[in-house]
Amino acid sequence: MASRNENIPAIVYYDAYVADCDDGVEFKGENNVLVSMKRIMTFNALKTKIQRKMDLNRGQTITAIIYRYPVSTRSRMFNY
Repeated sequence: MASRNENIPAIVYYDAYVADCDDGVEFKGENNVLVSMKRIMTFNALKTKIQRKMDLNRGQTITAIIYRYPVSTRSRMFNY
């Protein structure tokens, strides 16, 4: 079992969109950053971490966060 303090890597796409594709839902966009987040953190802490990583100006803000969370299946594959 993973530790509560273990960090989770996440790819954050910005100025992007979500599209239905043949393989399911995909995030589409040219701009992305890799963010390492704690397993347990507040929504505001996550937003702040993403804003810093994206190097946003004071007037810029994050308006929405859409995410997919992997779910393990019996065959040890992951579905999103």
